[in-house]
Amino acid sequence: MNYTDTNIYGAILKRSPVFEGDYGVRSAYVRMKRGDVIKSHRHRKWVQVMVVSGELQVVQGDQDFRAKPGEVYFLDPGHEHVETAVEDTLVLVTQGEDRAGWE
Repeated sequence: MNYTDTNIYGAILKRSPVFEGDYGVRSAYVRMKRGDVIKSHRHRKWVQVMVVSGELQVVQGDQDFRAKPGEVYFLDPGHEHVETAVEDTLVLVTQGEDRAGWE
């Protein structure tokens, strides 16, 4: 996999594309170092995150949970959330949207 530095809502993280097609869906592996925070943000369309290794803390409204290896969480459109790497973490993100600068 070829990882490049990518600005994801203000956090500079390592990203390696898996699929970037013409079907309104894309996926990529994202590496986060312990303490990395993807600040409060929301998506126009759905997002699914699978934790491959490590652990993420996810805060969405009054929900606060930890996602561990093998676990998957789904984010509905428009729901504001924050993701923090509790330890060095690798996730596979699949989303139904394109973002500027993610070519």
